[in-house]
Amino acid sequence: MATAVHHAIPIEISEDRLRAELILRRTPAESLTEDNIATALQEHNVPITEEVRERVKQLLALAETKQLPRDRFLLAEGKPAVQGVPAHIELAADENDKDAHAEDGRTDFYQSHIRTVGEGEVVGTYFAEEPAQPGVDVHGKPMAGTMGGTSVQLGENVKLAEDGRTILATAAGKIHLTRQQISVLAVVEIRTDVDFSTGNIESPTDVLIQGTVRDTFTVRSDKSISVRGAIEAATVEAGTDVEVNGGIAARSQGQVVARGQIRTKFCDEANLKADGDIIVTRQSLNSHLHTNGRLMLPRGVLLGGYAYAREGGEIKVLGNDVYRKTEVAIGLDPAALVEAAQVDQILRKKREAAAKIREKIQPLLSQLKRLNPQQRERATELMYQADEIDAQVRAEEADKQKMIASRGPTETPSLFITSIIYPGVKIIFGNKMTVFRKERKGPIKVERRVVNRVEEICIVDRSSGSVTTMPTYDYVPDTPDEKP
Repeated sequence: MATAVHHAIPIEISEDRLRAELILRRTPAESLTEDNIATALQEHNVPITEEVRERVKQLLALAETKQLPRDRFLLAEGKPAVQGVPAHIELAADENDKDAHAEDGRTDFYQSHIRTVGEGEVVGTYFAEEPAQPGVDVHGKPMAGTMGGTSVQLGENVKLAEDGRTILATAAGKIHLTRQQISVLAVVEIRTDVDFSTGNIESPTDVLIQGTVRDTFTVRSDKSISVRGAIEAATVEAGTDVEVNGGIAARSQGQVVARGQIRTKFCDEANLKADGDIIVTRQSLNSHLHTNGRLMLPRGVLLGGYAYAREGGEIKVLGNDVYRKTEVAIGLDPAALVEAAQVDQILRKKREAAAKIREKIQPLLSQLKRLNPQQRERATELMYQADEIDAQVRAEEADKQKMIASRGPTETPSLFITSIIYPGVKIIFGNKMTVFRKERKGPIKVERRVVNRVEEICIVDRSSGSVTTMPTYDYVPDTPDEKP
């Protein structure tokens, strides 16, 4: 009889294993005894500590006075792990750059700005790492704390002052801050525009241009390129990052290429290609953007043109209300689909050739004993040729799959729209696409996921968590020379 009663006491453990609650709406009043509750807790492997005993006494007192809550009662509570805070850096205020700070006063590391310092000058403030603190779940088992990111380390040409917090430059140069490191880079400085007075620039080290890179000129560096002015219809190529204080107004000529990040205030009819992130703080208009990292316009507008971001990205406003053609591709590079289709055509022809050879020698093989030595030799040669073609097909098919894998994202990518996405915008995920037919307000996340065993493009409302499946179509990409 006792067993039947205590089984009527439902205890629910939260998904994070930090709360054990008794579900009162499903518990008969006569089942609420100290022994029955203790038995139910033991069945769920919840230790009965002094704190738990006090909670049980409170529950039974409420039951006796008929003041029980309607839904549930907390019996046991764990201690959550505390996430660690990685070492981070706050740059010193730059009086010469009003755009260096967001509206709330915090330093905005997405903002396009170039900071230079002299030897001995203050670079910023270093905040040491705060280690994670472990917790314990309602079962009494430890829960490991995690770090909330990667700690920033001190790189070249910087050091800590005696106070252990102030960061000083040990050499003159440009402040270079990434998610992993802060350093001061020695630079080749061009104090004027890059024009006929300077000619083209080729440098094995970092380049700082105080003016503008004018039409038709070229700047190349094995390291970073920083431009305080703007980039016109010019060619700029960097072995690491490109930073532009002004913007890029290219009139559909020239290009900016970086093996690291590209950061700029705006780009207008520009062609940008980066292995790292592309970060635009104001606006991208009718430009061709290609990044193997993330496309970041967290406070900006992307209007017109074509953008590809392998690892996804974040945009405040996408498109506009006059249906200007705007395409954004996420994840697998559509150009890889073109190359894969070209390989498939070649492989299909090779398979057909091997099949024809086997079809030709089949009659010979069926009467092998009647063949003379020359005919047998010929049949063997043809069979070897067919086998060799098959081996080539397998090898080229494997190379194609490796190529596709190398051109895809490292994690599941998504596109985060913080404010609004307008009608007419086309979003592409690999071989699937959707076109927005009506305005959608942010914050929303656009991603590709499996719905009813079918790959679909979906919208996730970041406020409510609701998921909307978009009309999804097969995407057939243009050939590379059809892109701007």
